[in-house]
Amino acid sequence: MAARRGEPDVGTTAAWVATQQRQRAFIALRLGDGTIRVPTCQVTAGGDPRPELRPLLGVLLSRLDGWAAWTWLTAPSSYLSGDVPEEIATTEPARALRAAERFLADG
Repeated sequence: MAARRGEPDVGTTAAWVATQQRQRAFIALRLGDGTIRVPTCQVTAGGDPRPELRPLLGVLLSRLDGWAAWTWLTAPSSYLSGDVPEEIATTEPARALRAAERFLADG
C-alpha cells in the first residue's frame, strides 16, 4: 500500500490502513505471520478505497470478519445471479447492496 499510495513511510501507511479499516472503508486481512494485506480489488490505482464499495463493506463488516467479507465480495453470488459483488457495485450499486443485505439476513 505504501508504494501504491506513494508514501515513503510504511508506518504512516499502516496507521492510514488501520483508520480505513476502523471506518469500514476497506478490508485489511491479517496473515498468519502477522502481516496485513489489503486486497487490491477494493482500492483505486492510487491506493484509495473504492467509494462504490463503502456501502457494501459497511454492511458486510458489521457482521462478518474480513476474510468472510472478502470471500463474499469477490466470488460469484447466487444473490446476484452468479455475478461478482465487487464488480456489480460499480455498475449497479443498489443491487449489490441489496444482495449483501439479503446474504446477511439469510446467514
